[in-house]
Amino acid sequence: MENNHNLDFSSTSTHYNENLRGTLQERIQRLQDTGINLSAEASYNRWNIYDEYFSQTYFVDFSFDSLSSKKFDTDQYILLLKSWFILLLENTYSFHHLTKKVRRAKDALILSKGFNLKAIDEFELNYFSKDLKPSSLQKKASLLLEFLDFSQDLIVPEEYLEMILGYYQTHNSTAIRKLPSSHDVLKFSLIVEAYFSNGDNDNNKEYLDYFPIFLWWNLTNIIPIRINEFCNLKFDCLTLNKEGYFLTLPRSKNLKNRKINYDQILISDKIANSIKLYQQKISTSVKPSKTLLQTASSVQNKKPEIFNYRNFKTLLDKFYKKIVCEKYGFNLLESSSGPHTRSPYNIYRIIRPNDTRYFAFLNLMLQGYHPSEIARLGGHSSVYSQMAYHNHLEYWVDSDLIKLLMNQKGHLSDLSNEFFKEIIFKNALDSTTEVSEVVKIPLEIGYCTDPLQDCPVDEHYLCKHWRITLDDYQKHYDKLQNILVNQESVLRLCIDKLLALHNTGLFHHKNDGYDEENSQFNYQLLESSKKVKDALYQLAKIKERFDMYEKSRT
Repeated sequence: MENNHNLDFSSTSTHYNENLRGTLQERIQRLQDTGINLSAEASYNRWNIYDEYFSQTYFVDFSFDSLSSKKFDTDQYILLLKSWFILLLENTYSFHHLTKKVRRAKDALILSKGFNLKAIDEFELNYFSKDLKPSSLQKKASLLLEFLDFSQDLIVPEEYLEMILGYYQTHNSTAIRKLPSSHDVLKFSLIVEAYFSNGDNDNNKEYLDYFPIFLWWNLTNIIPIRINEFCNLKFDCLTLNKEGYFLTLPRSKNLKNRKINYDQILISDKIANSIKLYQQKISTSVKPSKTLLQTASSVQNKKPEIFNYRNFKTLLDKFYKKIVCEKYGFNLLESSSGPHTRSPYNIYRIIRPNDTRYFAFLNLMLQGYHPSEIARLGGHSSVYSQMAYHNHLEYWVDSDLIKLLMNQKGHLSDLSNEFFKEIIFKNALDSTTEVSEVVKIPLEIGYCTDPLQDCPVDEHYLCKHWRITLDDYQKHYDKLQNILVNQESVLRLCIDKLLALHNTGLFHHKNDGYDEENSQFNYQLLESSKKVKDALYQLAKIKERFDMYEKSRT
């Protein structure tokens, strides 16, 4: 996956940075002018809204008479709830649903006495009743996180946030997405890069039909957009100004409404040039369409001017069959129940269209982006939504994925069956050259090939000049295995520290000391992410060196 810091977040539009746009009365009037039958005044605490479709009136009472106290700033909470209600209406929620949401948020404020720590036990007992199903608890937690995210000036104790997030994650944990193995991901990445780097294919109709796969793989591994958003990219989705190329993204998950909102994000020249190349090629070969992506010439489409999820899924399945399997000789075993021979040419799980969104979230975390930035780039309505991706962070402990993260893909133009043996399943550092080494300075384990022994690291086995022979490996096998285990522990510790720092940014993203504008906190995120990548890279080097001898040993 490409490490790309050329991303701009300032133009993205999630609801929590628009929460108090304009005065309440002006916004009420604008809604009424659009035909919404809302009986409301900014100064009144009971608002009515009439739903013509269901011939029913819904109401919300914003007053906090039961908590009238000098210690409880009811005016602040009333203003927050009213502003949130208006925002939900502006996003065309169903009237019944939005009144229910606001009432539950108000219940939470009352039960917690404004999120007072002294009331936390009573709040949990009554708001998250044990009689509720896990799915209901998750929905109540999700709603509350959305409201708290909206309430910029409302500082909530960490104990409350941890509790609410706990209920939010409990239900989600039962459906954690299963991701393909790192080998399956790496093989696919190498094949995509190799197939589309072949200049001989430029005028090939098949090549053009498959080009959406290339765009998807390179774009959605960097920007965590949903597959429907990718399919709905407009033909004229690129805009160029003095800062560079901006990509207009359709945001499909806009709360409960089906209206598409658009964000503009600054992208790298590499991605922009790929899109421009595709635009140029299809504009001369097919009829104009509403979407950027075109249906493959071999596929019948009732609406050829529209490219949708079904079109992409069909295209991806075909790419696996025709290119991955038939052209490059791999075996797809996902649906195979019979016995099979272990082989470097086996693929056990195809990559699903939305898997790349998970890769992109993980990649952004490992690059040190602030949780608020990640939320906006992912099109989340709440910064807390990304908690679901934390369950996958240890996915990156698998050192084979360092080849994607660090963009070490080798000589892709020479891809062949032998290439996979040489690059994926053999020591990438090629210790077989040791015979021709000029210098061999003996060490406790192995030897050093640097005549100056100017060690850039604390341990020899982490140095690029360190070598071992098969005899060394067999003689010191137990010690070397301990080294491997210790390095895995170092990586896990680094990941835990990054995750703890990321959680701090989540819990306190409204606090000046931890928000996305705080340069010191952002520096901590970057430094912590660097330590994770360094530890991951070091583990990869050790495993690569050991793997070759392990195969010889067995």
